[in-house]
Amino acid sequence: MADLDMEALVRDFYRMQTTTMTLSERRQSVFPQDWCERVGLARGGPVNVFDLGEAGLLIRPIKPPTHQELEAALAAARPRRGKPGEADRIVAEALSKVREEF
Repeated sequence: MADLDMEALVRDFYRMQTTTMTLSERRQSVFPQDWCERVGLARGGPVNVFDLGEAGLLIRPIKPPTHQELEAALAAARPRRGKPGEADRIVAEALSKVREEF
């Protein structure tokens, strides 16, 4: 086991596929169509790009939230109902503090 080539293990794990891309003078490029379709960017969309220095760039698509994630976020943002009269009490308390200062 000590003789294992760690780089070979990593290459086999991630199954890298190489492709050549061209960068225009305006720093524009076209990504491979099969990759775009596989990651859900067939019609374009945002990506995160991480600069790994000499190792290159890591490009990851930004996934939009699923319908369930969106529903959960909206439900968490909905205002909660307070106790009856609580809003009136808060307003009255704030007014009394303001009147005490003057």
